[in-house]
Amino acid sequence: MPEVLTAPVVMTGDQALTDGAVVVGDTTVEWVGPALELPAQYAAAPLSDYPGSTIMPGLIDSHVHLGFDGGRNPAARTRGETNAQQLVLMLHNARDLLGVGVTTARDLGGRVFFPWSLVMPLPRAWPAGRGWWSLRWTGSVPRGTCGW
Repeated sequence: MPEVLTAPVVMTGDQALTDGAVVVGDTTVEWVGPALELPAQYAAAPLSDYPGSTIMPGLIDSHVHLGFDGGRNPAARTRGETNAQQLVLMLHNARDLLGVGVTTARDLGGRVFFPWSLVMPLPRAWPAGRGWWSLRWTGSVPRGTCGW
């Protein structure tokens, strides 16, 4: 049977819902939206409220290189770009990830500590430890990750 989870903030791939709800089935997220718009078929489902919390139904990608493109030699391309060019590519790649449901990603390489610059243009993002960035919650890796 599905369960309804509610919280003051529910993050979707492209927006933050105020007073949102998430319906979780056995293996999938069945519905996400404002709690007041919860479909009638879930009215009798068990409800768990998480006051003061944010719910982020989403995926975790534990190995990304935000500063790389899909080309044949991304490292060479990266070396030839300015920090501003890299930041634009990283921001674009982060938003692409968020748009397909990835809410937390671990950047495994690029210019030393440069991925942390990405946090500034994303209003709900912050670094969550050396070598990690998160769109809402924290995590960390002792002593960093490859190349750091």
